[in-house]
Amino acid sequence: MNTYSYFNELIDSRLVDNIMRESFRRFAKIRHACNDERVPFDEMFGSKNQSEILSKIIEKVASEQFTEACGFDVINPTTDNEPDLLFTESALPLEIKVTCGENWTGGTFSKRPADYLLVSWDKDSKRQAFVALVHLEKNDWKPGGKNYYGTSFPKRSLYEATQAGNAKVLVGALEETKRGHKLNRRLYL
Repeated sequence: MNTYSYFNELIDSRLVDNIMRESFRRFAKIRHACNDERVPFDEMFGSKNQSEILSKIIEKVASEQFTEACGFDVINPTTDNEPDLLFTESALPLEIKVTCGENWTGGTFSKRPADYLLVSWDKDSKRQAFVALVHLEKNDWKPGGKNYYGTSFPKRSLYEATQAGNAKVLVGALEETKRGHKLNRRLYL
């Protein structure tokens, strides 16, 4: 079974837009609760931690909304050894990678062929997101460089995958410019 075709037919922009809207709503509630308790969210949690928190929220919301939209269970496992989402009808996993930058990162040993929802969000506004669906093979992940032991998947590679028909933008836009490639995020809340 071509897994990308399965998810490409199942997942549409409207559904992902709803997932992002609800995820940002819940993320705002957590941020406000921290700030109300005089635990300044931005001082306590750096970019990586905030992306991890948002990622967990997106996983939970996606599980709930995909289950409702698809009519079968989409499971959000509780351990890191399992995929972020498991679509029970097909037994296919869907991974979610979240970054506040424009390159998605992964660990050196965890890069097996999989379908991904790639999310880029704006850390300053905490209200903007870009989301794309893509199937990645091990060789799609590039070495992270001297400052990062893992691997990365840059926006340039995502742009090339969209042009080849191997990825699609679900929220926001990705365009080629004279200076490279530009991610445009959609505003929420």
